[in-house]
Amino acid sequence: MNLQGEIDVGAPQRIAAALRQTGSAGVDVYLDSTGGDLLAGMEIGQLLRKAGAATHIGRYVASRNGQNGARPASPVITAGVCYSACSLAFLGGVYRYVSEGSQYGVHRVSRSSGPVAGDLDTGQIVSAGIALHSRHGRRTGLA
Repeated sequence: MNLQGEIDVGAPQRIAAALRQTGSAGVDVYLDSTGGDLLAGMEIGQLLRKAGAATHIGRYVASRNGQNGARPASPVITAGVCYSACSLAFLGGVYRYVSEGSQYGVHRVSRSSGPVAGDLDTGQIVSAGIALHSRHGRRTGLA
């Protein structure tokens, strides 16, 4: 299963539906995302852990061997990125793999709009993010 693009608030529901449809047991999930919604990333990680998924950073591309697809497809994994909220989804994998040339990135919780950094409420948001990250680690068995 390839998961690509921004992680929005509706992503967990779409992924849950896809996991139900595929049977999901032990599914390999390929992530290529610059991130998005923090809570959605955490929820995706929980869904993937519950499904027993292995997570990979990169894209799975099936290629055909032989002429006119005469032989079955063989997998080709291309490099990808997994930043921000994607990193939380990635951590949900029972087994986690970073494909050659791929990038994994984490950062502190930040505001996408509103008052400038340094405000008291920004500090509270960062503290809440740290608490959520710790809770996510405990729920996925990583802490």
